[in-house]
Amino acid sequence: MPSLLEDPVTNILWQRVQNLSSYENQAQSFWHHVYTKEFFPERSYVVDYEEPPIEEEQGKRKVDQIVSQLVPDWGTLYILLFHEIKRNEISNADLEWVENQAYLACESYCKKHDIGVMYAQTSVGTRARFFVYKPGSWEPTDGRQLADWDAYLEFGDRESEKEILGMIKHIKKQGPALPKITWVWDQTRQKHYYLTPIYYIYEDGSKIVRK
Repeated sequence: MPSLLEDPVTNILWQRVQNLSSYENQAQSFWHHVYTKEFFPERSYVVDYEEPPIEEEQGKRKVDQIVSQLVPDWGTLYILLFHEIKRNEISNADLEWVENQAYLACESYCKKHDIGVMYAQTSVGTRARFFVYKPGSWEPTDGRQLADWDAYLEFGDRESEKEILGMIKHIKKQGPALPKITWVWDQTRQKHYYLTPIYYIYEDGSKIVRK
């Protein structure tokens, strides 16, 4: 598979970020381009930016990028990935802060929707790292310590690009985590079901539209 940087537009956006004095919006432009053109081009995905993790935090907190996916059985979008982005050169304290921002976004969302797992990406310029959140747990997927500069993968390095692409594909394949379901016994039909906002979904896969 050829490098995504062989594409002229992607390469130009990448080059802009390499300037040590580049601004955060240039890093955001690079990631927004590869997210929307390469990672999540399908119509079932939405890539938002500068949005709160939950509605209750409107005006209080914004996440740089949020990837959501339509879940037809639930009739709504659920978040697949939170992504916090900083400019190319930041301090150690800023690195700790950006990882903590991603953690707090995952925590807020999972608490509100009773969701058991969430992925996040943090990026410094065109360097990336991934995390998985579970209630009471926040772990880098690479198994290294938090705020570890050496753990960040540079998109401009061919092998690191492959790792980034592989992780995004893994997250995409997993699909968004959904709220915990509660099985209920249907005495009439003699089988269990659970509720979504639009369906009764039975254990045999059959569905009945809610009225």
